[in-house]
Amino acid sequence: VFAAAIAQVAPAASRDETLPMLTGIRFDFADDKVTMAATDRYRIAAREYDWRPERPGFTAAAMVPARVLVDVARSLRGGEVAVALGDGVAGFESVGRATTVRLLDEQFIDYRSRLAGAWSVRADLRVAPFIEAIKRVALVAERNTAVRLSFSEGRVLIQAGAGDIGRGAEAVECHLTGDDLEIAFQSHWLLDGLAGVEGELVRLNMESATRPALISGVPGDADPDFRYLVMSLRLG
Repeated sequence: VFAAAIAQVAPAASRDETLPMLTGIRFDFADDKVTMAATDRYRIAAREYDWRPERPGFTAAAMVPARVLVDVARSLRGGEVAVALGDGVAGFESVGRATTVRLLDEQFIDYRSRLAGAWSVRADLRVAPFIEAIKRVALVAERNTAVRLSFSEGRVLIQAGAGDIGRGAEAVECHLTGDDLEIAFQSHWLLDGLAGVEGELVRLNMESATRPALISGVPGDADPDFRYLVMSLRLG
């Protein structure tokens, strides 16, 4: 679970070293729950999971460099991971292998309030076909071109590019609750969020074309402990 959570959250961490607090993964320990979160200002990824604290009622927060955590996750050999917090440092140990890292400043955004909210439009899709369709459409268009999603009952039309050259379009099935909606995203931001969904189905919670969308699993298919808020782009 520990390595999987890092893989889900780390893509949202910033690589801009001039903003150190955005280059880390935030750990919030609250009794038997841990939440990891990361943001680069354009998306927020968060994953909650269970753990067994040595002291009941334990609460703490820590900011660990994302780059270091990714290396730690790669080095894990399976089994349980022990986490220890000290004065400005954190330790991770699994199957006899231990790593100690220096923590970043604890300052971080209020990510919980941004991930909460009411959504008037909800689309449920099979995640694998959705990912593959986005990749095919984005491949045809120019690099960093926005991917436009046009949701209607029964399907979502995925489009990218403009003109006769470098334009792609493909439709996949979806179940829509709410009004039809057209919204656009940077393709790799969208794909990073979809890749974090562990079940067969993904849910996109939306409000309007100008507001961020929340990606999660679908209750009943997978526990939606992973949430990914991604900024939408202005439609041309």
